[in-house]
Amino acid sequence: MDRNYCKNNKIKVFVIGTRGFPNVQGGVEKHCEELYQRLAILGCDITVFARKPYFLENKQLKEWNGINFIYLLCPKKSGLETFVHSFISSLICLIKKPDIAHFHNMGPAIFVPLVKLRKIKVVFTYHSINYLHQKWNIFARFILKIGEFLGMTFADR
Repeated sequence: MDRNYCKNNKIKVFVIGTRGFPNVQGGVEKHCEELYQRLAILGCDITVFARKPYFLENKQLKEWNGINFIYLLCPKKSGLETFVHSFISSLICLIKKPDIAHFHNMGPAIFVPLVKLRKIKVVFTYHSINYLHQKWNIFARFILKIGEFLGMTFADR
C-alpha cells in the first residue's frame, strides 16, 4: 500500500474488541498495538475504544504513536465486560460514522449488523474459537457462536 494512501483518502478506522494498549496483557492487545501503529504511519486516522478499568486515570493516553484512544466504562465482569463495551463502541460508531469499524473476535462481532445499518465498512478479525475455551458456560458459548455467525456473515472482510 502506498505510504500516503490512508492520508490522501482520509480513512478513519474505529477499533472495537480490544481492552486497549500499550501495556495491557493479551494476544489481541499485542496484535492491535502492532497493527495500528503501522496503519497510523501510513496516515490512517485510528481511534481505539479502550476499556477504562484496565487503565489508571494517569495512564489514559489521548494519543499514542499516532493512535487516538477513547476510554469507556464497562463492568469488569466476565461475560458482561465485552458485551457492554462493544455495544457502547458500536453506538459511537453509529453517531460518528467512521469509514471502517474493525471488530476483534466473535464476542464483539454480535454488533456488526448494528454498525452495518449506517453502511459502515466492517473488517472482522477472528483471533480464536472462543466458544471452545473451557471458561465459558453453555449460554456464553451460544452467544459466541451467534457472534461468529454474524461477524462472518455481515462483515465486508
